[in-house]
Amino acid sequence: MTRDKKARYIVLFGPPGVGKGTQTKIVSDAVNLPSVSTGDVFRANLSANTELGQAAKQYLTAGELVPDDVTIKMVRDYLEQPGYSQGVILDGFPRTLDQAEALIQMAVEFEARLNVIFIKVPQEIIVERISGRVICRACGQVFHQKFNPPPSPPGNCEFGGQCDFYQRDDDRAEIVSNRILVYHEQTMPLLKFFENKGLLDVLDGTQAIEEVTKTVLDILSGKTS
Repeated sequence: MTRDKKARYIVLFGPPGVGKGTQTKIVSDAVNLPSVSTGDVFRANLSANTELGQAAKQYLTAGELVPDDVTIKMVRDYLEQPGYSQGVILDGFPRTLDQAEALIQMAVEFEARLNVIFIKVPQEIIVERISGRVICRACGQVFHQKFNPPPSPPGNCEFGGQCDFYQRDDDRAEIVSNRILVYHEQTMPLLKFFENKGLLDVLDGTQAIEEVTKTVLDILSGKTS
């Protein structure tokens, strides 16, 4: 399949709380590339009841991880669609070394440039960012105890009634710390792999959102060393 040599595959890595989702949306708009998650790929195959979707469903129904070969084939088929001929921002892929190897092979075969960017933020800052979140039960509005404090005393919710704030169980500090630990254990081999291939860029995620975006775009345009 002939591809535009200017196609680009972008992978943004980062543990929960570094702003990866925010940057994916901003960068997607800035460089005019779609973002695709493994969840999107799975849902598309399950909805269309493809052969790969049927294979994945057996594992998902059993509560097991979908094998790499099935996941890789689904992602590959997805990227072969015309809508992704210019490139894509990948969310949640790759997750394993086999998937990382496959992504490099796809980039070579589809004549796409590959950028892997890790957004680095110290654990204590991530914990502070996430564990300070509170949510209004009435309207779902999210506040932060430090950066965007909820009204005190609670006022009326914009959707009517009294605000009722709560914290999600998985936003508690001890849970967040464990999520970060598990993330780094799973991701570090991938980061080392891409670093050894000369494909990894690391940026400071403690900067303002606009500065992080600027750094990402500078990396993509080759303005950073």
